[in-house]
Amino acid sequence: MATIDRFFENPATALVGTIILAAVGLIALNGRFMTAGYVLLLVAWVVAALGLRSSPPTILAGVLLIFGALLLAVGYYLTPESFPENSGKIKAETVLSPNSLPTRTLEIGDSGARISVGMIDFGASRLVLEIIDGKLEVSTTIRDKNGNLIAELSKNEWKTSPDKAWDRNYTANALEVRNAAGKIVLQVVLLSDRIQIQGEWLSPNGHGIRIVKNPKNNHGLMIGFQGEVPKDTPEIEPIFNYPSSSHFGELKKKR
Repeated sequence: MATIDRFFENPATALVGTIILAAVGLIALNGRFMTAGYVLLLVAWVVAALGLRSSPPTILAGVLLIFGALLLAVGYYLTPESFPENSGKIKAETVLSPNSLPTRTLEIGDSGARISVGMIDFGASRLVLEIIDGKLEVSTTIRDKNGNLIAELSKNEWKTSPDKAWDRNYTANALEVRNAAGKIVLQVVLLSDRIQIQGEWLSPNGHGIRIVKNPKNNHGLMIGFQGEVPKDTPEIEPIFNYPSSSHFGELKKKR
């Protein structure tokens, strides 16, 4: 305790501690740990108060007031207006009247390749398209090669794993999930008359299927593989910018 008291009594060491705590707090505010960031800013202010407690009252009050106002202002500036969640719901661009959709239409990305389909079975997972009250709804699950659930869609309501190695980005009518290697494994855009989807469905036995647009000719592909994905298989091109923590809801500009 005596060592701690001496630390706080020395304005220089207290100032260093304050700067470190404030810096860590501000970094946390601009990332995932919002509550921890606010707590660290408060602790930084307290450390500054303890380090300056032997100063004249007027100087102490003035410095703490200015320092506190500065921390509040910078904290407010760095706090994100919004931050991506791990669950939500995608919606069609327009609300359709009942019976306005004669088919359940899936498009492979924006390739123009459309399929009228109700369900595609991928073994461990499946993709289901339904028309409910005149609106297209999609359900599916995305798992990693070990069978762990990464992302799930149930009638347009989605949730993703909070694993920090994975990322996701979304808008009101689009969802995208990126794996630990930076590859897109699920991309869904819900339009008024169709669902644009690309994805990769894996099973624990090593079997996988990738639905993807071929950027060379805009054809839609459905590729099955065992073990590793063939090297000449097209990757799913992202429609969002990453990381989502600093590019939340930010779509890539089309060339």
